[in-house]
Amino acid sequence: MIEPIKFDIVADIYDYYVQADFDLEFFLNEANKTNGKVLELTSGTGRVSVPLLKAGIDLTCVDYSEQMLAVLEKKVRENGLVCAIHKMDIAELSLRRKYDLFLIPFNSLSEITDREKHRQTLTGVAEHLTDTGVFICTMHNPGKRLKTVDRLVRQMGDYRIEGEGRLIIQYVFNYDQDSQIVSGNQFYEIYDQHHKLIEKRILDVNFYLFHKAEFETLIKQCGFAVIDLYGDYHYSPFEEANSPYLIWKLKKKS
Repeated sequence: MIEPIKFDIVADIYDYYVQADFDLEFFLNEANKTNGKVLELTSGTGRVSVPLLKAGIDLTCVDYSEQMLAVLEKKVRENGLVCAIHKMDIAELSLRRKYDLFLIPFNSLSEITDREKHRQTLTGVAEHLTDTGVFICTMHNPGKRLKTVDRLVRQMGDYRIEGEGRLIIQYVFNYDQDSQIVSGNQFYEIYDQHHKLIEKRILDVNFYLFHKAEFETLIKQCGFAVIDLYGDYHYSPFEEANSPYLIWKLKKKS
């Protein structure tokens, strides 16, 4: 069995290179549609969580990475916010209440590579979702994502870090068509203000690419019906040839 991505390795530098905000307006809009409780799965260091909390959303966060959650807890505390935070494998979701909105941002369901765990995760979401609740699950469009999965070393970016240092990240990925798993490594080089290399890290990365028809079958089996399927965070209809994402908006089957 493939182990989960060990985000603890990069938790202290994660926010330097993951600063995306292209989806925040979408999640804020969806969260503001509910007057109830929101559960964010795979919350990480709070890229989405903190803006939601600042907007007054009643949010609970779940992630399996202790160090990523430690960063989130620090942000919550420093901003004077209140949030229930749980360290938990989302495939083993076990909370004492139901929620009106579930979010899995940043294509994170794909970080589960075991097909049975996909089923367990979705079943757990259904069990914790209110009868009128909404579940938003985001994922890559395989046809688009695979264009940069070619066994070539590519640069993810060159980032400024604290103390005028730099963080350079490269990656190399391969795709196995039978398992539908992308696997590879991300390489981190940290330089000080004098351009001296002071640290290297390697993160093993594996993620699963869902095909549209496959996921449609799975969600029906797990008790969901489709409300909408968007191809981006501007609510555009999904187009298999052009859309970067599949953004599923689901409800429990009546």
